Amino acid sequence: MQFAQSYFDRSSRANQISVVNQDGLEFLNTLTAAGTKEQFDFIFVDANKRKYQAYYDAILEHNLLSSTGLLVFDNTLFRGRVAAYAGGLASNRERIARGLAEFNSYVASDPRTINVVMPLWDGLSLVRRA
Repeated sequence: MQFAQSYFDRSSRANQISVVNQDGLEFLNTLTAAGTKEQFDFIFVDANKRKYQAYYDAILEHNLLSSTGLLVFDNTLFRGRVAAYAGGLASNRERIARGLAEFNSYVASDPRTINVVMPLWDGLSLVRRA
């Protein structure tokens, strides 16, 4: 965190960047409980993979993503294990891969958003409002 903060502090936009060191879902609950109407242009999620759907739903249900914003989830292909699981090649014990496969399907079928999964390293899911 300190490494990233040192670069943010040097930015000409330092006053527009907030670094929060807190569990992401707790932060979203705190933010929405406070009645915020703030929306974000960019949200990057790299958290507990089995909770990605909870992050996705909380962000959309509380209208935290701006109409032109981008929501990015990291590691959504999980070193190829998600594709292996979806193709029936992985063990059912690979709960993370199963959870990410379910998350990817959930997002792909949600009419509120448009998404693409980019096959870069562990995968990046880019999501925007429909």
